[in-house]
Amino acid sequence: MNSRKRNLIVLALLIMVIWGGYFFFNGGVFAYCSDAYSRAHIVEIAPRVEGHLKTVLAKNNQYVKQGDLLMEVEPRAYQLILDTKLSALKQQKAELEIIKNKQIMAADELKVIKNQYNLAQKKLDRYSKLKDNSISEQQFENIQTALDTAKNKLTESEENLQFLQKSVAVQQTVIDATASEVDLAEYRLSLCQIKAPADGYIVNINVRPGDYAAQGIAMFGILEDSEWWVEANFKEHRLNKIEQGQKAWVISDLYPGRILKGEVINISRAVSRTPDKTKIVPYIQPTTDWVRLQRRFEVRVKLLNVPEDIELRMGANARVFVRL
Repeated sequence: MNSRKRNLIVLALLIMVIWGGYFFFNGGVFAYCSDAYSRAHIVEIAPRVEGHLKTVLAKNNQYVKQGDLLMEVEPRAYQLILDTKLSALKQQKAELEIIKNKQIMAADELKVIKNQYNLAQKKLDRYSKLKDNSISEQQFENIQTALDTAKNKLTESEENLQFLQKSVAVQQTVIDATASEVDLAEYRLSLCQIKAPADGYIVNINVRPGDYAAQGIAMFGILEDSEWWVEANFKEHRLNKIEQGQKAWVISDLYPGRILKGEVINISRAVSRTPDKTKIVPYIQPTTDWVRLQRRFEVRVKLLNVPEDIELRMGANARVFVRL
């Protein structure tokens, strides 16, 4: 056997060993995925009230703390609405006091009329028991008429008091409704100041004072720096050996020579078969693998104890090794 043939055999054996070793380790000892990228929580900053921006304090890549003022929508219109509601509330409370005073007066008047009615009733009862002709029939009819008049006044006074009591309740309901409107107006006024909901870095901001802020439309984001993970799209035939809690190692293209420790914290149970953005589950583009395309599922690997000198960036490419 000549040396050239022997070298070819050795090369073929070496390739077979390397190829066999790759399949033994990748699937037997660990699972490898190159379709991965770094992720972190990002909060979209969208105004909750609309209007022109009065001030913009946030800048790209600026680190902000939760509660820091980022920008402010012109508050004058919302302040005027609040002032109007406060004035209406003040007027309604004054009207309530007037009605309460009328109620007190009506209650006092009712006591007087009740006494008058009771006296008229006693007078009629006393003269009804007399057997003699101490009073004329006309006088008796006058006494009875006085009792009927007192009864009518009593009924009218009772109805008036009930009406005022209901008016107090109705007015109190109006005041409660207006007070709620005042609270809402105060809340909307407070929303003119847009503050940071979390610690993190300002990303993709391009707004200036005078720009119009539409309600619910995101204007920039805050990238939270407290928790990082890698979203690895493993081929479906690897998932049966990957479990939560398994150790993992991550190599980011940002730092090719560094190995970061991680842990599997989630394995996706569903992916979409079509690239429809309206669906809840994600669509992951399969890669060509002979004839049949392997589907890929998201495996989330949380990064542990990231060194301080490593500055991660969302969306950066990574490679993941999961210890099976």
